[in-house]
This record gives sequence, structure tokens and C-alpha cells, in this order.
Amino acid sequence: VLDTEYHDILLAADLYKPLIADHNAAVNLVKAWTDEPLSDEIKQVDVHVGGEYRYALSAKADESFFALRGGYALDADGDLHLWTAGIGLKYNMVQIDVAYIFGNNTPHDNSQRYSMNLTF
Repeated sequence: VLDTEYHDILLAADLYKPLIADHNAAVNLVKAWTDEPLSDEIKQVDVHVGGEYRYALSAKADESFFALRGGYALDADGDLHLWTAGIGLKYNMVQIDVAYIFGNNTPHDNSQRYSMNLTF
């Protein structure tokens, strides 16, 4: 959406349909869309949307940055409505990311995720 020397905004969305893992990939793909009425199959599609604002700490692309992230996941057949928030910091070759999941009384409620990446 926005891509300047120091500011970037990324918006993303994806759709996810669980597959049955009992045959090869092609059979599973067909079976996942044909074993129930189409209206039920569509209800099984999970929707994920999210965004990221990134402020570059250096004029070199992806060398150092600070990022703010947020997202939403909808799994209608599993009755999950999850909001997420996160931050990321990259300096030289080290990147640290922290995410928080607001689970609304689900097993994911109030969980955190941490990661550290080394780029070389």
C-alpha cells in the first residue's frame, strides 16, 4: 500500500481450507471440496487478514527496521475469532518478533509467540 524509503505498509489476506490427509495431494484436494454440499465446504474456509507498518532505521532496504503488526483470523466452523498484535525489530543481522493472540475464551486466549532470526 505504501512503500517509501523509510515507511512501508503491507496488507495481506489469505483463505485456508483444511484437507484430509489420507491419500495423495490431488485426491485430498478433490475430496476436500466434494465430500459435503458446497455451502458447507465454503463455511469450512478460514479467513486471515493482517497488516504491518514498518519504519526503516536505515536507508538500506531490510537492513534495520521497527514493525507494528495486527491481524484477524476467522474460523467459522471451529467458532474461532482471533485478534492478533505484534511488534518486530531488526538490527543488522538479528530480528526479534513478538506476537500476542487475543483468543476470546479459546485455547489460544492470551498466548504469546516469540521468534529470533539471524540473517547472514
